[in-house]
Amino acid sequence: MSGPDTDPLLAQAQALIALRPPGGRLHLLDLDTAADPPFNETWLSEDERERAARFVTPRLRARYRSAHLFTRARLAACTGQKPERLQYTINDWGKPELCPAPGQPTAPHFSLSHSQHLALLAISPQGPVGADIEILRDFDADEMRSMARTIMTPSEQVAFAGLLARPDQSPAPATAFLTAWTRKEACVKALGLGLSYPVDQVDTGLQPVAMQVPMQAVAPGHVGATLALQTRVLGKQAVVSVARLIC
Repeated sequence: MSGPDTDPLLAQAQALIALRPPGGRLHLLDLDTAADPPFNETWLSEDERERAARFVTPRLRARYRSAHLFTRARLAACTGQKPERLQYTINDWGKPELCPAPGQPTAPHFSLSHSQHLALLAISPQGPVGADIEILRDFDADEMRSMARTIMTPSEQVAFAGLLARPDQSPAPATAFLTAWTRKEACVKALGLGLSYPVDQVDTGLQPVAMQVPMQAVAPGHVGATLALQTRVLGKQAVVSVARLIC
């Protein structure tokens, strides 16, 4: 987890401690560095190997495998199972969930996110969790404005338009946009609904502040929920958000 390009980021990883789910874990991983200890490719399921093979470049395939091997290693450490013995189910909206170990009534909840060479893994033994990481990068103003209309509430769009009009203000438009993006992603991941949820109806704001977010039910079998949401901007490297179900 070190190297000339990632040291500035990893030096700020202590900022993620406050985002860790109660009793759980939050891990940041550079997918382009060697695993220590080495991961074993045989841990992956047939489905995971098939998904990895669909990526068009060797680097993307290697990053996918590293993220999922890392996840298996950490979940195995939490459950006492062997990494290759872990089994997942996939809910109707595509979220993977860990099956309980033999003789255990429940399993830890987890959420995996990756952006380019970075991966974020949140593990929570006490309830659903959602995590999202996005590497900071330059966006075209028109591109951000267009995407904002699909993910932001009207009030968020007004605030964002003000930032675009004065890009010298803080936060920078790209940081504010990715803050909003990761916050909404983390919330819908915690609910297990993915982007089928109308995130443009949930006000999470453009600032990396801690808050409670009420979410309404939008799918059969789901009821309204309240999430605890936190965000950290890791210097000029990445934006990280974690949401967990509190009621």
